[in-house]
Amino acid sequence: MHGFRPHKGLQKRVTVTRNGKVKHAKVGQRHRKSLHNSAQNRQLRLSTTVKEVERKRLRKLLNFRIRPDKVRDGEGNVVTVES
Repeated sequence: MHGFRPHKGLQKRVTVTRNGKVKHAKVGQRHRKSLHNSAQNRQLRLSTTVKEVERKRLRKLLNFRIRPDKVRDGEGNVVTVES
């Protein structure tokens, strides 16, 4: 039986940054842009990162290590990761 293969559809749509965050394009920018004002259309052009709750699921689909926003140090305290 073969090993786990990454999800090719997701692999084409997201980018894993050097720090382990997952970037993706925002939805709603393909057609019917006239319904939004120009400020909304400018905001839709920008990419965004995936929320932390989705990272565990994406790590399984991509078979790639994705760094969390918050990690625990040796004493068990939550430390935020600087990007």
